Amino acid sequence: MTEFSYDIVEDEYGEKLAIRFEYDENIINRLNELSWDTTHRTWNPDVSAWTIEPTPASIQAFEDEFDVSVPDEYRSDQSAGGDEETDRKSDSNTSDFDTTAEQRSATTSESTGSDYEEDAAIEDALVDTRDISASGHGLTTYPAAQRIDDVPVYVYNVLIATGDQAQSAAERRRRAYVAMREIREEYGDRAPPMAYAGDLEVVALHPIPGDGILESEGVRELKEAGERTLELSNQAERAQIQRLVEEAFKQRVGDQDFVVHGMHKILKGDPIPIQAGTGNFRLHERFDCAITVASSGRVYLHVNPKTRVQTDYTLDKVENHRLYPGLRLVATYNGRGYRLGRVQPERARDPTIDAETSVVDYHRDENPLVDDVTVEQIDSSNRRVVTAYPMGSGRKQTFPQELLALQGHTANLANFDGDFWSEAQPKMRRSASARVEDAVEFARQVGDVPFDGTTLSFPADAPLFAGDSHFRVEQLYETDAEVLKFANGRLGDHPNEVGQKGVYEPPAPFNVLYVYPQQLEGDQADSFWNTFSRKLRSMGAEPDSRSDITFEPTPKSDGPGDVDIQVGRQIASDHDYDAALVVLPPEEGALTSFYQPYDELKEVLAEKGLHSQMIDRKSMKETGYHQNIALGLISAAGGIPFTVEGSLPGDADLYLAFDVGQYFDDDDDGLQDGIRVGASVTAITNEGAVLGYAHTGPQAGERIPASALRRIARQSLLGYEEHRGDAPDHIAIHRDGFMNDPIEPALGFLDERGISYDVVEVRKQAPARIVNQEGGLANPDKAIACINDEQHLAYIATYGQPEPLAKGTTGTPRPITVERKHGGTDIETLTRQVYLLAQCHIGVANTTTRLPITTAYADRAATAAAKGHLPMTSDLETGIGFL
Repeated sequence: MTEFSYDIVEDEYGEKLAIRFEYDENIINRLNELSWDTTHRTWNPDVSAWTIEPTPASIQAFEDEFDVSVPDEYRSDQSAGGDEETDRKSDSNTSDFDTTAEQRSATTSESTGSDYEEDAAIEDALVDTRDISASGHGLTTYPAAQRIDDVPVYVYNVLIATGDQAQSAAERRRRAYVAMREIREEYGDRAPPMAYAGDLEVVALHPIPGDGILESEGVRELKEAGERTLELSNQAERAQIQRLVEEAFKQRVGDQDFVVHGMHKILKGDPIPIQAGTGNFRLHERFDCAITVASSGRVYLHVNPKTRVQTDYTLDKVENHRLYPGLRLVATYNGRGYRLGRVQPERARDPTIDAETSVVDYHRDENPLVDDVTVEQIDSSNRRVVTAYPMGSGRKQTFPQELLALQGHTANLANFDGDFWSEAQPKMRRSASARVEDAVEFARQVGDVPFDGTTLSFPADAPLFAGDSHFRVEQLYETDAEVLKFANGRLGDHPNEVGQKGVYEPPAPFNVLYVYPQQLEGDQADSFWNTFSRKLRSMGAEPDSRSDITFEPTPKSDGPGDVDIQVGRQIASDHDYDAALVVLPPEEGALTSFYQPYDELKEVLAEKGLHSQMIDRKSMKETGYHQNIALGLISAAGGIPFTVEGSLPGDADLYLAFDVGQYFDDDDDGLQDGIRVGASVTAITNEGAVLGYAHTGPQAGERIPASALRRIARQSLLGYEEHRGDAPDHIAIHRDGFMNDPIEPALGFLDERGISYDVVEVRKQAPARIVNQEGGLANPDKAIACINDEQHLAYIATYGQPEPLAKGTTGTPRPITVERKHGGTDIETLTRQVYLLAQCHIGVANTTTRLPITTAYADRAATAAAKGHLPMTSDLETGIGFL
């Protein structure tokens, strides 16, 4: 008989939820053999133990298998013969036995009907595979048939020049990656899988060939530093193991009919056949992949089947008059994205890199990624050089035309090869079943991946993965769960119900400045106004007053003109307007085409302290347009259209989202052009309402200053204290997964004040598709999440089947990734927060959207700040000026 230590896990109300027990490997194996029909097991991270549901059948199976007797005090009231009231409770939701279930949707537990159906949603945490998940959904994820053990590696230090000022952690990390890249380029297949392991340190699965001497800028040598074993039980070392498996995987895939640009961009060698077009663009099958390594040694391959447009259509093949500032480009030798600056008068042999170096000299001597034949062609042609700005940076660079190609962006395809684009679009928008077929084919084609003496294979016998001991696939909320609150406490499941149920909190006061072209004066202006005022009235937010300002629009051929001056001089500095509604002149008309002064009016109105909504007359007939403009006007004036019912789960009092936006300034004088950036933070209350925003204003250069990030964090916190009366105890911080600017200064500010926080990355992509597999393969329901508690990671479908009023949602919905980087809140709670915040977008009431309002609005505010639409904030700005 095995000795046990077990206890009752209780929630905050003292309810008996489950038996906790400790065990050895023998117990794990025996629990594996117990019938799923009679016992349900799950890992409960809140108590760091495995739990068994205390139903009569489960307890009986537990006692019989392990020859123990469970006292009545360890049984639920139902199993111990409780009274009638207890029995009635048990019929509804006593099966929510683990403590994490307190945070699950009440709608989910109540709608399942019986204990057994609800129990089917509970993770079988002691087996590796199971049948279709209770949610009816699965992922294009494939567990390896083999496990790996702790991994012995060779350790190398990256040496840099004596006196080098590579002082920041980011710069030192970059140097390590430069060293690894040079080794891979020099030795090809002979280069072992390598991973970054810390401060100027690299680990390799096998010894690195050569003498260690490096020639890339900023590094000089890889020096052997011994050997060590990476342990799966250590989270940081497991991440290094994961990276090594990824490198071995890429090497294996690269040996087949694939072009590997990285784990997130693996292309089939042969393009998809497309007959139309110029032949300058190619459409390829693309697979975004990821590897997960669990502490048990189980390895997972995640596959997201997509497509990608490739091209060799370099600028030297395009007529110069078709090249314009801001044109999206890619470097031919490394695939990095750029925006075109200008075609310069200087040529390839002229000294343009510096006073002595031409682009020919630079790429011949300093860029090993460009081959000698290409350099000689650049030298021979001696074309005019171009300037370009790398995405995410304001630093201008100079290129020969031969090394920049048109990016396969939708605007480029429409402008440069419309016939190709027309035929390619249907092949890019694929059904769920087609994507699963592609994923299965890819997983099978990968075959065996050698790794540390083990051969990893990813069998795709089951087309979808429905969860196991490390990943659970669950429906966090029913698709029609009433998660939103409108006027007078009315509940609803979708933003479009605001028309019937009214706005949660209308602006008070609500005085609107109405701005429109002089040609609309009279009945036509009144007709526009009446359209929106009726919509506002139906929502319970009728304006208190209307004041009119007109302007004389400028013909399109004359450019911006002085519309902003005309409007600005008519607004007194001490005005009492709360928001502005602006009718833009028609950009394309039957008789006259006018310049649309959108940017200019946004900026001048913001300078006057007015947030605004612009009416584009050509969009007036679009579904939901009137309602979205009305909601934007309400928010601009400080109203709250709707909130999250019952507030968000977890302990956060405030949600802050940091993001950095970009704007390409194509000023014709050629002096101020380039990419400008702006950082912002949006503050969201725990009811899901936008409290306000702060931002840096437009910044020149590559990065946002640390002092600016700290300042806007301070503004947000002080704004919360002003409106709520005290400081928040706990903050959830959301950041875009591609935001490179460090937020450590902002975190330091919170640390100084003793405020705890979670930092959560919200990424627009996920490495696998979520698919509904009940009755065939179809688009997922929204609120389906695949959760990895061990790695604090989740993939979630924030929207699912195309909604009737939505535009452009005919393809397969893409899930997003939620990952906890700092903090102690469990990943399910964080994912629920992200999902609910994605359901309450203000300006898109005709449909729900993928991203939560935290990061989505921070992005909008940062981009508006980069454009100069918003004056720099000195405190938290209430009202929304960027929708």
